[in-house]
Amino acid sequence: MLFRSSRLTAWLQSPLAAILLSCVLFALIHWPGLYLRGGPGVDGWSPDPLQVAAFTIATLSPLAIMVSVLWARTRSLLLVVLVHGAIDALPHTAEMIQIFR
Repeated sequence: MLFRSSRLTAWLQSPLAAILLSCVLFALIHWPGLYLRGGPGVDGWSPDPLQVAAFTIATLSPLAIMVSVLWARTRSLLLVVLVHGAIDALPHTAEMIQIFR
């Protein structure tokens, strides 16, 4: 939600451009986490920081677009937060069930 604002839309004079730019920025915000904490064997990690940036843009921008559309249609920050949390939590659910079984 950091970059999804009416100011960005006004500055770019296009809601679509504002959404697309904010989605790329959202992906790039996640780049340091993957590049600095990742390593061999981690999906998307590479010793080349540009490859990691390309991976984060390619994988996270579509999710960010989905969340942006959800926000635009519902204006519900709670729903956006819950969907974002589910996107982060679901890939680890099976492992957590195995640990706590």
